[in-house]
Amino acid sequence: MNSPSDWQHYAAQGTERMQEIIQDNAGKSMLLAFAAGLGVGVLVGTAIGGSSQSSRWWDRQTAESLGQRVLDKLGTMVPDALAERIHR
Repeated sequence: MNSPSDWQHYAAQGTERMQEIIQDNAGKSMLLAFAAGLGVGVLVGTAIGGSSQSSRWWDRQTAESLGQRVLDKLGTMVPDALAERIHR
């Protein structure tokens, strides 16, 4: 059985490898993040779009709020290495 330190070591290696991949492919990484965000937005919009006419305004506000929260979370998830590369 693996000890916690083994898992921490594997997690650290995975994190380092992911940062290397993102640094080497910054454009593709941003495109993938954009596509994922767009996909989530379409799914949320489709799910809310099927509601009744009387509650459409409330649903639109909810969707916009949810979309903003998703974008905020994605922004915090972007690794520092990628953010530094974009702002050069």
